[in-house]
Amino acid sequence: MLQEIFFYIFITVGAINFLHLGFYIVGGDIYDIREFRRRKFALVTKKKRNKLPLVSVIVPAHNEELVIERCLDSIRKSSYRKVEIIVHNDKSTDKTAKILNAYKKKYPKFKLRVINRRKNVGKGAGVNFAIKSYAKGELIMTLDAD
Repeated sequence: MLQEIFFYIFITVGAINFLHLGFYIVGGDIYDIREFRRRKFALVTKKKRNKLPLVSVIVPAHNEELVIERCLDSIRKSSYRKVEIIVHNDKSTDKTAKILNAYKKKYPKFKLRVINRRKNVGKGAGVNFAIKSYAKGELIMTLDAD
């Protein structure tokens, strides 16, 4: 009689443990499937975020030898990486052109284009010329050199 009671208790506890293990395995699989789908969705949205537009930054410069290098440094150190810089040198009479050429040589991977004009046309006309002729970005930004 006592053996029979222990036998039924043993079978009951064993069945409960077996069901517990089954639920644990199935629940783990469900968790893995959900986590896989969540990570896959996160990768898709990350790929969409990587499709950032190119930004053309137009910098009109006339006699800006004191500040042009600092301006280019601040653009280069920006966290936004899809940038092209177009500097419109509007017939500067100081060392602006030499500084720009030295900067291009110092940072060859930096997308910097320098437009040296022989005639002073002014800030507005220079910016318009740079946008029409050289800007390739989806977004365009103008920035004073100082």
